[in-house]
Amino acid sequence: MNAAGILQLLPEDERSRVEALEVFAELGSTNSYLLQEAAPPPGRFRVAIAESQTEGRGRLGRRWISPPRSGLCLSLSCKFVQAPPNLPSLTLAIGAAVAAALRTMGADDVALKWPNDIVVCGGKLGGILTEVRPEVGGGQTVVIGLGLNVDLPEAMREAPGERWASRIVDLKQCVASLPSLPVLAAGILQCLLAAVTRFERDGFEAFYAAWQDCDWLKGKGVSIPQAEEEVRGVASGIDSGGALLVETARGTRRIVTGSVTLTDSAVA
Repeated sequence: MNAAGILQLLPEDERSRVEALEVFAELGSTNSYLLQEAAPPPGRFRVAIAESQTEGRGRLGRRWISPPRSGLCLSLSCKFVQAPPNLPSLTLAIGAAVAAALRTMGADDVALKWPNDIVVCGGKLGGILTEVRPEVGGGQTVVIGLGLNVDLPEAMREAPGERWASRIVDLKQCVASLPSLPVLAAGILQCLLAAVTRFERDGFEAFYAAWQDCDWLKGKGVSIPQAEEEVRGVASGIDSGGALLVETARGTRRIVTGSVTLTDSAVA
């Protein structure tokens, strides 16, 4: 991959909004790199792509493993002069946009596990990490990172998945024809640029229906540790603000953050 080649694959409108795009053979973390860089001007974006990450991060301090040229590690940063309402729901909006982009590339069974995982056939295909840095003088820099398994070594495909996922999957297993990494990067980047712009203008409401159509947890038994207790019940979708709804013995619970694992409970 190289920056010039990826930029040439973008439509002119999107290309003109990219302040800088850098491609690294290896990087600690694309998110960490952009968090250390200056924010782009409002309305423009900085992008970092790595063919391999040595210190990739997921939510709640988890590691994201990415052997060389086995996946796509892409982050972009932007600056909001005034933060959009319900900024945490941006992660869900990005998930809906990425799922739509992957479907255009032939991954028909892509689904989303609240709040940030990309799922195919019960396995984890990728994840999203959104981080915020307040700026001196006002405004916020937002960094959105995407880790996507593209063509994993066989040993990783056979490795056990996370507690909720039956296995680790890659894009090669999901499509009839695997796009090249530059084509994949350009397609994902185009969808991210459009999603951030739409979210800033219209909020999560613009992505709500699309996210519901991809909801992998709905109808499954779930367990989510919270500050004072562990919430157990059946996932019943999300609300318009992006919170997970769980039907429990004591009624519907609204979960705004947490790590979800599956249980044996399910809708009859």
